[in-house]
Amino acid sequence: FGQVQEPARFDATWAVVEAAGHSVPSVRRTYAEVEEGMTLALVGSNGHLEIAIRDGSAAEALGLHLGDEVLMRLTGG
Repeated sequence: FGQVQEPARFDATWAVVEAAGHSVPSVRRTYAEVEEGMTLALVGSNGHLEIAIRDGSAAEALGLHLGDEVLMRLTGG
């Protein structure tokens, strides 16, 4: 079908996520990697990017709404 694949594995921890004017400095693998109340982004068990606050609500704290633009920028690693 014409796909091009890179031999290097993508590592989302090399990314900065931006949503609703807020920047999340890196993508984590688990909630346990940040302190309680800290903002993080992670890839959930369903394979989707999640923006969260450990033990809190990112939607409330960051003012996020369904349909808000989310950008992921690679930083190089």
